Amino acid sequence: MSSSESDYQHALAILDEADSWGWRLANRLLGPNSQSSFSRPASRLLYHTIKESRKFPESTILEQFWVRLRECHETFPKNIDILKSTQYDHAAPSRSAEILLGGIPLSDIDFYPVIGMADNIFTHLGIAFMNPGGKKSALGTPFSVSHIISQKTEELLKSLASESGSRKQAFKRDGYKCLITNFRFKPHHPKGLLPQLAHIVPHSVHGKVCVAWHDLYQSLLSSHGQVDILENIGMFAGVDIMTKVAEHLNTPGNVMNLQFDAHREFDSLTWGIEAVEQNEQVRYFFRCIPSTDGASDPIAKRDGDEIMFGRGEDGSELDGGPDPILCNLHLAIARLMKMSGAADVIDKWKEDADDSEIPHNYLATEDFFNILDAGLYLTGRVTLSA
Repeated sequence: MSSSESDYQHALAILDEADSWGWRLANRLLGPNSQSSFSRPASRLLYHTIKESRKFPESTILEQFWVRLRECHETFPKNIDILKSTQYDHAAPSRSAEILLGGIPLSDIDFYPVIGMADNIFTHLGIAFMNPGGKKSALGTPFSVSHIISQKTEELLKSLASESGSRKQAFKRDGYKCLITNFRFKPHHPKGLLPQLAHIVPHSVHGKVCVAWHDLYQSLLSSHGQVDILENIGMFAGVDIMTKVAEHLNTPGNVMNLQFDAHREFDSLTWGIEAVEQNEQVRYFFRCIPSTDGASDPIAKRDGDEIMFGRGEDGSELDGGPDPILCNLHLAIARLMKMSGAADVIDKWKEDADDSEIPHNYLATEDFFNILDAGLYLTGRVTLSA
């Protein structure tokens, strides 16, 4: 086993043990003395983040984990050096945590730096990729009514024109039906449905969340020291992929036309797209998250089914489908959020916010944490197995 593989296995083993150490996801957001009843351990989110990051050779997530862990106790730098020089033992995974702790009581250790790392991932990857933007219009525009009213006419027309152009290019690339549900689209089919333009990587990567969630999201950013979302993508997947995201966010490679149900489920991270290069060509496969779950109606695809992008009139000229790097990045983040249970937390939070009497654009930080606290408590079930 290589040293990097051994380090990886040690990290996962420690995080497995940490499930019982009382790491609570929002400690950094609420402060170290908070009596929050959050029940979703930060260790699960870090476990699946490190696991998914292995698909990206330039990821620095694992290195950052060790850096943060060294800050948690004065003896940890020495203990971690010993741990890294020790071959991982598959027969005794608990040995990794024993070497790290070195007999130190958990009550004497401040895990705040590591929990802060989990908080950053939750906020700047999880929330961003779940694209919390309220309801979309029939044509899939990300603007709420209040946003449209507040926008200058010139800005609005520019935004709508850009979206209209992207939708037309997606039609020319993929044809005039939803490739996930098989429903046909208007106006090309008079009895068809209106399409929604879906982004593989959401615009919230650049902080462009819907106005209904803008104040809440900015409160979260303030709590995290304005750490850039793209910076977190770079740490998770590497600088080259971060650059690719920044350059291709507003290109046809980041969009597809979907029927409403398929779009909603995509934004909720219940399915994703695996892009695989074979014989110098890219093939796209539908992936349920987790893979053991079946897709809900009216989604026609099942896990492993091929998605036939690029069959439109200009399919080959438009690269034959969405950008494979963006697809695989979205799939990895969707998996870490779903498999850790963090996506369920955000879904519940959004549901509770919809049911609250507080207007979304005036949702104060304290009110948000009360809602998220309740959501975490209600969804504190056994973690999904990979």
